Amino acid sequence: MRATDLKQERIAIVGGGINGIMTAWALCDRGYSIDVYDRGDLMNETSAASSRMLHGGLRYLAKLRFHMVREALLERKWWRDKNTGMVREFLAHIPVRKGNLQELFIFGAGVMLYSILSLGSGFAHSRWVPLKSLRERFPELDTSNLIGAWGYTDAIMDDRGLGLWAANQLQNRGAKFFTNTPVAVMRSNGITLQSGEERPYDVVVNAAGPWAADLISASNIKSKNNIGLMLVRGSHLIIKRNLEQAVVLPHIDGRILFLLPWAPGEVIFGTTEARQESPNSAEISAAERSELIDAYNQWFTDTLGEADILSEYSGLRPIVKQDGGTSGASREAVIGMSGGVVTIYGGKWTTSRQLGRKTADAVEYLIKR
Repeated sequence: MRATDLKQERIAIVGGGINGIMTAWALCDRGYSIDVYDRGDLMNETSAASSRMLHGGLRYLAKLRFHMVREALLERKWWRDKNTGMVREFLAHIPVRKGNLQELFIFGAGVMLYSILSLGSGFAHSRWVPLKSLRERFPELDTSNLIGAWGYTDAIMDDRGLGLWAANQLQNRGAKFFTNTPVAVMRSNGITLQSGEERPYDVVVNAAGPWAADLISASNIKSKNNIGLMLVRGSHLIIKRNLEQAVVLPHIDGRILFLLPWAPGEVIFGTTEARQESPNSAEISAAERSELIDAYNQWFTDTLGEADILSEYSGLRPIVKQDGGTSGASREAVIGMSGGVVTIYGGKWTTSRQLGRKTADAVEYLIKR
């Protein structure tokens, strides 16, 4: 874009995670001058502590979130086709136990619907994996009570690396990034840094992730429809194991756990779900560590112990809740507008580009009204 094509309006984005970066991407596409602020380094918090998957979210099919899953499945292609070398496809296997009709039919229907919703993405279709093939691929998996597995494809990524790649593209296009620059207050006509310095902007985007609600409160901005965030901690272990393909383990409360090949001799194992009140200091608890170790040992014959843990990490998922309740909590993002401030509540890594476009629509609405 030529300098003469740039619009006069200046936009501030508070939050240098993936949602902030991809909102900047969408606004740069539309010709706006963008400044991105982060209290620390870019892609250094929640966006760098994901499950490392570009995925539709198989479990959300049971909650009838078909549009959200379809959007995410198609977004995998955009990131893969950028040829950054930081995205690779994998085949995930869901073991099916003898006599377990839910695993046979419900998971089977789920992975087939996953394939239908992913049409146009270029990813391989779901399939049934016979017991013999399952044993060959995972010799340490206890197959004594299994009849085979359902297989489906997704992608694994370097979440932080991809986000920094996108930020570098934006810098080359003129976007400015201010790291280690905390924002204390947002206003309809600008921001105030914690240092007390005021900077004017036409619109401010609050993309602070788990800290979005705290920033709204500090800025004395009223949230319409009583939108809030429920913080859920997802913890992962990096374990000393060799896997060439992924395994998805049915877990308690309808959840699933992922074993993802990450590097030679290293596997990512997670994720847990634990409520957390504060957005600060997300760390795995002893209970979460034990939960993962016990789950592994229920399915595999090569006993996992704490000595096999190479490292561990935790991240927070900001789950949207409205009208003060949690029954309708969802991974789907909500965009709020108040004065000259646009706030992103929630969101998923995989769909950050589409969320950025929707946020840019909200910014343009405020500019043109």
